[in-house]
Amino acid sequence: MHALSLERRPAEVAPKDPTGPRVGGLRAARWGELELSAPRLEEALRRDPRAADVWHALGLVRLRLGDLDGAAGAYESGLVADPAALENRIGLATVALKRGRPSEALREYDRVLAARPGFGDGYLGRAWALIALGRLGDAAESLEEARRHGADSRSIDRQAELLTALTAKARPANENSGKKGANP
Repeated sequence: MHALSLERRPAEVAPKDPTGPRVGGLRAARWGELELSAPRLEEALRRDPRAADVWHALGLVRLRLGDLDGAAGAYESGLVADPAALENRIGLATVALKRGRPSEALREYDRVLAARPGFGDGYLGRAWALIALGRLGDAAESLEEARRHGADSRSIDRQAELLTALTAKARPANENSGKKGANP
């Protein structure tokens, strides 16, 4: 049974009610029925374009479908609907990372953390962007902030392992550059 079949009757009875497509779209997205979810979420947003959480859900669906431009558009619309809807900033950071633009992702994570300085997962995302930028020392500091603010310890440990490996790999190049006669 598809998630949308559970939502059809209420939508028929109250076709102008934004909750029918909203509930069906969110349910289908949660169940992984992405192709079925997108049109329902779009209809819910046509009925109520101020629903920042629905914009975020549509962004996630589009992201999972590989539509980076569509995902970014949904997240941007979510921020227009509610500038305080930080999940849409996190979505934009994710899109930036997928596009290979870690400086854009870092900018979004910094905006999130400016609004919610105690958000551990924000520091975790920030660390990921810093690693991608090669700013390993700053990434280590961000991971410590993530740990201090209660981010997922397994995610922190995985990033810390990556950071340790990258730091070790970078160290010989840095150590050789200071020796006499070493090639630049």
